[in-house]
Amino acid sequence: MSEEKQPKIRFKGFDDPWEQRKLGEIFNIIDGDRGHNYPHESNFLESGNVLFLDTGNVKKNGFNFETQKYISDQKDKQLKNGKLNVGDFVLTSRGTLGNVAYYDKSISQKFPEIRINSAMLILRKESSQHLSNLFLESSLRGKIIDNFMRNDHVGSAQPHITKKDFSKVKLNIPQLWMEQDKVGKIFQNIFILIAANQSKLEQLKRLKKLLMQKIFNQEWRFKGFTDPWEQRKLGEGLKQLKSYSLPRKYEVPESDTEYIHYGDIHTSSRKYVDKSFRLPNIKSGDFQLLQTGDIVLADASEDYKEIAEPMLMKNIKGRKVVSGLHTIAIRLKCGDPVYYLYLFLSPGFRHYVYKVGTGLKVFGINYDKVQKYFLAVPDEKEQKYIGKILFLTDQLIAANQRRLDHLQSLKKYLMQNMFV
Repeated sequence: MSEEKQPKIRFKGFDDPWEQRKLGEIFNIIDGDRGHNYPHESNFLESGNVLFLDTGNVKKNGFNFETQKYISDQKDKQLKNGKLNVGDFVLTSRGTLGNVAYYDKSISQKFPEIRINSAMLILRKESSQHLSNLFLESSLRGKIIDNFMRNDHVGSAQPHITKKDFSKVKLNIPQLWMEQDKVGKIFQNIFILIAANQSKLEQLKRLKKLLMQKIFNQEWRFKGFTDPWEQRKLGEGLKQLKSYSLPRKYEVPESDTEYIHYGDIHTSSRKYVDKSFRLPNIKSGDFQLLQTGDIVLADASEDYKEIAEPMLMKNIKGRKVVSGLHTIAIRLKCGDPVYYLYLFLSPGFRHYVYKVGTGLKVFGINYDKVQKYFLAVPDEKEQKYIGKILFLTDQLIAANQRRLDHLQSLKKYLMQNMFV
């Protein structure tokens, strides 16, 4: 007899206990064909009738067909198991574990014939099971697979999910199809919103990368700006400020003095300090203080990619802020601070510091090397235009990231409380 359990959150009007079934009762779990006819790399085509799935085609949010490879009709006929029917679920079972995609009618219209590879399983609903596909999809994308991988042996050298073990996994299901479908539709909407926000976020990141490349190599310029950029060393427009080698042990719970440590720069996703950005406190002392517009670079990193990573003091009016351990503090003699923030993040400068940085386990750079960077600089008016568009793009990226984080949190909460 099935166990009687109920979730913490339910739709009004539903109070029947949920029943428990094994996945092997719900699905016919099918391996792909792994025999001697399995296609080799030389068998794959750029186009054709039969799409052959790669692990990259099955993501956390479902199918992704940015890359495609095909097999010939002849090769398809040589294979047995592993061809999708409409209504099948695909589960990644080796390497990247637990990604699930649903092969619905809309996808079948674009790709009428699809085969899985050897690192996947097909979950084909048994014809006797009157269950909501939306509910099953939500369940498979929830904690059921995480729990399975945490509690069962999936292999350590090469993690994998076997048909035999996965068929024994238990799933709690509402007795009424209507409740199943309501739960499934809630999560379908959340999955769609998450996928849309992830797509928009990736587009914005690609846009920023393109802007950084095209603006700093002068392929793209704002209308009305045609004057040549000034060629000079970076140090000609900078003044070095004092940094203090104060490790974390000098921090105190409260004081009127804050300091920025190289770790604060490396761990922050945003590259500026304003009124809302709090820094650690240290005991007050006779320090040279930073001002709004100053830029602090991390002079040490365990990764070449993060050498001389910048942090702009965008608005620290009324605060006492000190440049701390493993930092290079600089003040502009002239120019737009926001522009210089992005200059330090530009492909040209990043390539330069990778090249001149030193060290084996910990990589470092000093002010002397930073100031020797040779560059082209626009006038201050054009700098402000460039800084503004790049900063606004970063703001859009941050807003979309926050929205995505909220949706992920909502999904996690509902997954924990709307399933048993």
